Amino acid sequence: MAQLKESKAQDSNVSNTAVVGAGQSQFFFLNPAYGWGRLEITEKAMSMLLSQLGIFSRFFKYLSAFGIKTFAEDEGFGGFDHSITLSPDRDPKTLESCYLLKYVDLKDSPGSSKNPWSIRQALIYQKSIFESAQDTFLFIRLPQVLSEQFGRLLNKNRKDLSTPHWTQVQLLCLRSVAHNWRQYINWLDEQVSILFDRVILASVELDKLNDFDSVSSSLRDMKRIQYLIDQCLRVSHMLELNMDVVENMQRASESAESLERSERAEVFRTFMDGLCTVLADHKVLRKSIRSLSSRATVLSGQLRDTVSLRNSEINKGIGSLTNRVSSATVALSTKASQEAQVVKVLTVVALIFVPASFAADFLQMGYINVAPDDPGFNVTAEKALWFYAILAIPMILLTLAVYFACEMANKRTARKRNDWDLDFDLGAGLEKA
Repeated sequence: MAQLKESKAQDSNVSNTAVVGAGQSQFFFLNPAYGWGRLEITEKAMSMLLSQLGIFSRFFKYLSAFGIKTFAEDEGFGGFDHSITLSPDRDPKTLESCYLLKYVDLKDSPGSSKNPWSIRQALIYQKSIFESAQDTFLFIRLPQVLSEQFGRLLNKNRKDLSTPHWTQVQLLCLRSVAHNWRQYINWLDEQVSILFDRVILASVELDKLNDFDSVSSSLRDMKRIQYLIDQCLRVSHMLELNMDVVENMQRASESAESLERSERAEVFRTFMDGLCTVLADHKVLRKSIRSLSSRATVLSGQLRDTVSLRNSEINKGIGSLTNRVSSATVALSTKASQEAQVVKVLTVVALIFVPASFAADFLQMGYINVAPDDPGFNVTAEKALWFYAILAIPMILLTLAVYFACEMANKRTARKRNDWDLDFDLGAGLEKA
């Protein structure tokens, strides 16, 4: 052990590693540099620690749950392992146990996160040697409150020169997590209640919508409620893993009790009662989180129904507006049809009088002379009439030619525009494909 302490003293990267002795017990505390970071101990020091303690092989599957990770990896992993070795005389020699304890703690730096809590796990290893009555504990990433409790306990035992029994240490670990789980469940309950109030106050009528009835606000609320449901399911699973640990520890303790000295019987009865209390507390917490999860699920469905009703009202309003626009369009079309009918009548009337007006104007030009003659009229044409015809007919033909040329140009331009639009639509379709 002196070599191990010397190796730790030479290593500058083990500031979160501590070795504490209290009577016949030894306590090793390891912490990562940050949440999902490496443990602040070198590989050489860790190998020496595990070698000198003689830790059983099943410890390493729990140790692999710590280290650099990119997400909450191994959060759903748990378990409890123990081993009892016997001497050649069939006397108990050592008792080893190892498990992951799930807990929740406040984040060191919440930052922009809306959730100040973080689900974590601690590795707790124990080795008891019956002959020397020596207990060794190795803790990795304990909860903050548990670290403080251990500090007070070890200082007290160091002053009294007493050694805490391993059952006391295990009970201290298991009892330390219930309070924060309760606080986290209360925080989740508060968040669900806030969303519940928002949904209750939500409106579906278009003229009564609030600021939080907008599409973006409703989408944000739906994301939030789904996040809270996910947190409830995670908490429920963590509590069940802790309950499995307690139940397995109860069965292992019954075997260990038969190996201890008879004077320890009262200690084991206290320990078993403590385990029953821890298990009962976890059952109550699990019922609470399951009830909260059901509330959040119902609230999620209610929020979706509210959004659907609001969308129905919006569609109804759009339909009503469309009907009014259609009615206005029909009225305009009727009015336009009536105006077109008036124009048609005026055009017919104009067509009736245009020939007579042309004849009157032509006769007034002086190219045709009409004189009364018995028994009728004497009509004579002036020579200047040919000049008028030579001048008027080409101008008429020129005007018609300009008109037809403009019409052809407009048709050619419209054809080119249609071809360009078709090519553009085909190109956009090929890009999407």
